[in-house]
Amino acid sequence: MKRNLILKLLFLLIVTLQSCTNKSIELENHLNDINTHVTQDVDFKNLSKIISVALNEEKGFRKIIKEEALIKFDGDYDILLKTFKKKSIKLNTLKSSLTVNQLLSGYADKLNIKPANVNYLKSSANEYIDYLTNLYPDLQISVPVHAEDWDENYIPKVTFIPTDYKEKETEYVKGYQNQQEVSIDAMNSPDEPVVVIGLNERIIDPGEIGGDEVPVISDWNLQATQSQSGIKLQWTYTYPTDPQSIIGYNIYRKENTSPGFTLHQTVLGINNMVYDDISVEPNKYYSYYVTAFNIIGESNPSNIVSAQAPNRPQEVTSLSATLHSSSLLELNWGIPLDQSVDYVRLEKLVVNVNNDYVQVGDFTPDILYFMDNDVVKGKKVIYRSAIYTANAHSNYKHDFVMVPYRDVSIPTKTYVEKISFDWDFINDIEGWLLGAPEFRLAVVSGSPNQGVTIQEGMLFDFCSRHSWNYFNGRNIYNWQPSNWDEVLTMKVVEWDNSPNIDIDINAIYKKKNIDSTGFDVDGSIPVRIVDFLNSHDEDIGIGYLRYYDPETMEVEFSNYGFKMVISTVDNNQSCYP
Repeated sequence: MKRNLILKLLFLLIVTLQSCTNKSIELENHLNDINTHVTQDVDFKNLSKIISVALNEEKGFRKIIKEEALIKFDGDYDILLKTFKKKSIKLNTLKSSLTVNQLLSGYADKLNIKPANVNYLKSSANEYIDYLTNLYPDLQISVPVHAEDWDENYIPKVTFIPTDYKEKETEYVKGYQNQQEVSIDAMNSPDEPVVVIGLNERIIDPGEIGGDEVPVISDWNLQATQSQSGIKLQWTYTYPTDPQSIIGYNIYRKENTSPGFTLHQTVLGINNMVYDDISVEPNKYYSYYVTAFNIIGESNPSNIVSAQAPNRPQEVTSLSATLHSSSLLELNWGIPLDQSVDYVRLEKLVVNVNNDYVQVGDFTPDILYFMDNDVVKGKKVIYRSAIYTANAHSNYKHDFVMVPYRDVSIPTKTYVEKISFDWDFINDIEGWLLGAPEFRLAVVSGSPNQGVTIQEGMLFDFCSRHSWNYFNGRNIYNWQPSNWDEVLTMKVVEWDNSPNIDIDINAIYKKKNIDSTGFDVDGSIPVRIVDFLNSHDEDIGIGYLRYYDPETMEVEFSNYGFKMVISTVDNNQSCYP
């Protein structure tokens, strides 16, 4: 009996210890998962900062990012970092070339960015990007929208896909614009290109691909032809014994005046045997050869081919888009006097309507304008034009407009029609002992040079303790014709007739970027309003109204679910719930 009792106790002790061990292992695995996610988010955030600074300071880096994205090695505008880091680029700040690895790792040092994985010891300036690509083999840089129409003069924001990102649920992601943190809408597609850091979902991990020797190629047939925008390469060959072992191709290039070939581009995918080199300089001769590669190494080289880059013509001297009404827009352009011109091609892109530019027309050199009456209210329309000759076309010049709903030929008034808020917050906004709430509204506008006060504190007395009231005769602003890039910044408080203090409101403004395809949305200037707000008043928050918003617009403010309906007409209604 004693022996059986001892055996039972030992069994229970073993089961208990095993259960504790299993729970300990589960906890350790859970903590490891959390640590992995935190490490990845920190690494991707740091890479976003590095790339943001590089894009801001080096136009050559912006150029190569666009070129690599347009190759679409996996069918999308993606760039695999572990191959991209080997590329050489010429920088405007240096006479010599650097690899992408050297450039970005150098910025990591300048920003004092260290590997998030504490087990990794950084020993040299060029190891940071190697650390990332070793830890994340599928790490990519992508330009998922507007890569085609990105003018390299525009400096895009940079963001990353966090580990807790959920498609159609995550509303905003963190991003950077030259080290300045910004919030980026994750639900609605932006109007300008955005660079995104993430993991590639389309390629096969090279470690999973077979092959125990380098590819053996026979009968290479590499050809080079001049295209309108560069030099087009195409190749075929006799397959090796195991063609599926091929991961992709390395393209080597040299100018005919250079002493030797350098790796110019890596194309992933066994069937991707076409490459358009658009990074050539006009009229120069270039030579190329190609190799296939797998996880073991490179094949024997292809035949060497040469071609001359097209003699790209000069750009149009100007392009301007002028809105005469919400249904009529005038395009004007100029052509250089010393340039042979066959015709000028005009194209346009209606954002969120077209997926790409559509041709408007080709115009002979004696025609320098076009009246476009096919515009859409409330949409951003980007135009681009280029000079075409027999062999090539010029770089594009761009301009754009935001087509407003209002009549841009006459001044239009702006009225507050209705104010509402979340009823659950009524006692936070105004205690019942004080009756119905009273709101004060300040309105300011800004530009790069100055800020202007439009309303210092228009008072809105609610006629009852209800979550919404109508108003009449509340004209807050008179828009002048064609001020379509203007923004009103509005500040609201619930006012209890208490002593006032001075406040500063940051008036945001929109101005065209140098490439004329987008706004500088982060511009703002402080505007001081005297005797407006007491620290004990409830801060309702900030709201924004743009000239090209709908004629009746519901503006949301920061706090309490507060909304203000603004219209171009006065509905002349009495205050009632």
